[in-house]
Amino acid sequence: MQVAVGTLTDEDTRAILKLSRDERIGDRIFASIAPSVYGHEDIKRGIALALFGGEPKNPGTLKAKSFHCC
Repeated sequence: MQVAVGTLTDEDTRAILKLSRDERIGDRIFASIAPSVYGHEDIKRGIALALFGGEPKNPGTLKAKSFHCC
């Protein structure tokens, strides 16, 4: 698999596939944002969702993504 940062190893690919099947992947991602800050789960969730984006409103059109994080 080719990616912008180089080539993924087979071990990397297996780890990504394993994470993709994790039913609690969202919680793991949210918890990984500022792990030393306790509480503020809603803020951490919002940051994660803003970083990952969502579905395009007009599929098929090309538009640069904008992040709404301050």
